[in-house]
Amino acid sequence: MRQVAARLGSGSVGEATLQRLRAALRQKAGECAALEGRLHELEATRDQLAGELVAATHAAEKATDAVRDLPKLRQAYQELQARYAAAVELVGERDEQLEELANDLEDVKQVYRQQIETLLAQQQ
Repeated sequence: MRQVAARLGSGSVGEATLQRLRAALRQKAGECAALEGRLHELEATRDQLAGELVAATHAAEKATDAVRDLPKLRQAYQELQARYAAAVELVGERDEQLEELANDLEDVKQVYRQQIETLLAQQQ
């Protein structure tokens, strides 16, 4: 700076110019610091967005896999529905058989009681 002042000459004109240059230098240094701060903010935003992009890409891949597996899942679901319907029908048939057997057993008990009553009546 002193060399610059010496070149500009001595006196108040050289001193005033030097003061203006110093002020301009301080202003530029402030602008530089502000721009560096903004750069750090933008880099942080970039890193955050990159992370979000990775997460979104992963989610999209999972969705694509799910869409790809959908026909297989539908087929498996239909097969399970058919098996369930068959099982319900078998259970219904078994319940009907049990009810018929219970009714038959009740009829046999009734006939047995009647036979016992008839035998007791004949013995008296």
